[in-house]
Amino acid sequence: FCIQGALDNSSIYLRNLGTNPVNTADIRVVQTSPSTTTELRWDLVTLSPGATVIVYDECEGSGPRRCEYRVIPPVGRPMSVPVLCT
Repeated sequence: FCIQGALDNSSIYLRNLGTNPVNTADIRVVQTSPSTTTELRWDLVTLSPGATVIVYDECEGSGPRRCEYRVIPPVGRPMSVPVLCT
C-alpha cells in the first residue's frame, strides 16, 4: 500500500512462509516502474519462519499512480508486486 504524506511511501511486507530462517541480505527488492531498477535497502535481519519485515520506498510521481516492484528471493521464483497510490 502507499502512505500519503510529504513523500508517497510504498510499504511492502515480506513474510517468510518457509520453515528455515532467511537473511534479508539475500532478498532483493527492485522498483521497476515508474523508475527503472531502483534497488531498495532495509535493515539486515534474520527473518524467522512466519516473521514479517517491511520495506519502504518513495513511489515517484504525483496523483494516482502505480509503482511496480520485483521481489527476488534467495530460493524460488521472483514475483512482481504492484503498489497503488491514490
